[in-house]
Amino acid sequence: MTKKLVLLGYVYNPCCVHDNTHQRERAVRAFARLAPKAITLEFNTNHMDAGQIPVMDAAILYAGDNTIPVHDVDEGYSSRVADVYISTVTKRMTVTVSPILAQYLSKYGDFKSIPRSIRAKLLANPHVDLEKHGIELGPDVLYDIYRKFTDGSIPVEEMRAYFEGYGMHIGHPSDALMAAHIRRIFGQHEDGMILHIGGIFHMIELGEAPTLLRLLKDLNPERLLLADF
Repeated sequence: MTKKLVLLGYVYNPCCVHDNTHQRERAVRAFARLAPKAITLEFNTNHMDAGQIPVMDAAILYAGDNTIPVHDVDEGYSSRVADVYISTVTKRMTVTVSPILAQYLSKYGDFKSIPRSIRAKLLANPHVDLEKHGIELGPDVLYDIYRKFTDGSIPVEEMRAYFEGYGMHIGHPSDALMAAHIRRIFGQHEDGMILHIGGIFHMIELGEAPTLLRLLKDLNPERLLLADF
């Protein structure tokens, strides 16, 4: 059996739409089909509330049932900054309030109380023209934005504006931290699949930004989306 690195991307953004209804079921199907020999996680549920990210819960249960190692490769970094990120984005959306957003804030009180399907539209439209790119609003809208970018339909500068508009730093130091751990773990195995589970926007190339994908490119990782299972 040959050795292989697979990056399984999922959507987790506390301010955007991320429909968890089918996340666990998708994860169970993915693990059954991929049969990894080891799993690495960006978010470890040791650092998050139980059930907050079902794909991570499912990964830990799968690893336990199949007696394979599971590793937290960002050392809890993402969970430590999550609350700050929510606060920053919420404040930015409130400051740059549009008439439509103002109506929703008046109705629901604060940004996080607005239903996720509405938040998705408010967050995506100012930066990525969904209609122009043939993207339908729905629970998988961020997966569709990712697909359109990786196939070249969405220009690099448009995606850069999308990330910068919300303070999302592509090629953050946490990417280098995760890449170093994944590379070390990959080197410890002689064969089989090493499966990394993390946010989809670590798994892109954006210019010279040192993203997780770019840092691991010499290992020829395969990219998959949880939404495709």
